[in-house]
Amino acid sequence: MVNIVLKYFRLFLAYLVVCFTLILYSKIIFAESTNRYVGGTVCDYLARRTWDVFWKETDPILTIHENGFEWARVWVTTKSSVDLKNTPPSEWSSLPWKNEYWSSLEYAEEILKEASHAGMKLNLVFFLSDEAAHAGVQNAPPEWENLTVEETAIVLEDYCYQTTEYFKEKGFHIEIYDIGNEIEWGILNFRPDERIYRPPNVDKTTDMEYMKNNIWNIEAIMLKGAIKGVRQADPNSKIVLHIDSLGINPENLVVRNFFKTMIEEGVDFDYAGLSYPYVFYWQDYQWPRPYFKSSEIQETIDYLASLGVGIVFSEFNYPNTSENITATPDNGYPFTSEGQAEWVRDFLSFCTTNEKIIGIFYWYPDYFPGMHHGEVPEVESSGLFISDTEIQPAMQEFRIFLKSISGVVTGDVQADVSLTLSGVVTQTTSTDSSGEYSFTNLCNGTYIIMPEKSGYAFTPSSRIVIVNDANQTGINFVGTVIATCVEWNDVLAKYQSYVSSQASWNDVITCYQEYTTSH
Repeated sequence: MVNIVLKYFRLFLAYLVVCFTLILYSKIIFAESTNRYVGGTVCDYLARRTWDVFWKETDPILTIHENGFEWARVWVTTKSSVDLKNTPPSEWSSLPWKNEYWSSLEYAEEILKEASHAGMKLNLVFFLSDEAAHAGVQNAPPEWENLTVEETAIVLEDYCYQTTEYFKEKGFHIEIYDIGNEIEWGILNFRPDERIYRPPNVDKTTDMEYMKNNIWNIEAIMLKGAIKGVRQADPNSKIVLHIDSLGINPENLVVRNFFKTMIEEGVDFDYAGLSYPYVFYWQDYQWPRPYFKSSEIQETIDYLASLGVGIVFSEFNYPNTSENITATPDNGYPFTSEGQAEWVRDFLSFCTTNEKIIGIFYWYPDYFPGMHHGEVPEVESSGLFISDTEIQPAMQEFRIFLKSISGVVTGDVQADVSLTLSGVVTQTTSTDSSGEYSFTNLCNGTYIIMPEKSGYAFTPSSRIVIVNDANQTGINFVGTVIATCVEWNDVLAKYQSYVSSQASWNDVITCYQEYTTSH
């Protein structure tokens, strides 16, 4: 009983040390990590869990994290919902669904909270709109729609500052911010054929002079305002400009010229974010298939890197079924679970062997067929779940990014020492005949390791290990025999056990030797 109490007391002390360590650890700046950012855009699971029948048993956030996703990419609109604000998230299901809830400030906050609690790092995407904004739609909120470019820049600075501060005050450590989403054709209706005139003979995909002198020059003014607001609130923030035009024309004119122009206009950003061409949205474009095996994409990556920015695939995915979608599979990668897994494996291999690619984010990993009742088959067909309780084989391909903890037990004992790992996940293992052990398939997080074997004490009694994008080695322990014969009465008791056939003569000798050693 005493040993059990001591064991749990040691565990309690270890957790106190964890809390202190996390305070120190939180001060490590983002730039110290040299590994790639691996994550996914997560959003709709929350609505389906709260206002539908799905995700009642399995936590999709925790599941993707345990399978190698370290980052959650979360959208936020300019809306704040009074309903959600005034209702605890546990009671949101009592509210009738409203479209304004989706990616609102409070909705995004709940996803950030769940991702943070799961141990994931955070990437926030400003839609800069009161609805989903993407390459085809970039509508200004009604209160901004009549502002000039200069007035809009001022409003964006304030909005991004206030929103960044809001999430900081909530305790979230957001490290990456996307300013807009798929923004190469302009933002907030300052776009060709909307608030900006486009002559009939101008093709926006090829006339780069028109884009530079009419769209991107004024977009840069607004982006600088937004970035200024973020960095006023969070000076260590990393900024992504994300576009959707990869592969739409030879040599990727739009991609190259957009980022070159942003740099020339003095826009202070860190990463060029790219949407990988979706097989179900880009059927009219004749890019090589699969595109990641083409020289064209590598040449574009090399060019962007020469501008001094890192390259992030802000979105990518691939279908696991052809049901209800109109698309042609990439060569060698059928629309099946196995085909999806092979495509993901090869795409990840392409990214991990290219040092210029520093981030990859899967688009909607939290989806499965039928999750949206067939209304968005392209998204449902490309998720990484079979159902809300089972993962697709492609999910397991991300386990290449998981890490390990290893070490050795030396001293009076090596073999068959039991070790318990607790933290983000729980595991148990035992040492081999040489005293070596390892825990594998670990996501980032803080762990406690405790060795145990009857008759032995270990130094240290436990160890705290922080896994942060790297394997942890040399987590060692020393075992020492616990003396049980320290008084003469202990020797006599052992002799009586021998007389009653409950101990051997060697046990008596060993007990006597322990007694003489202790005296």
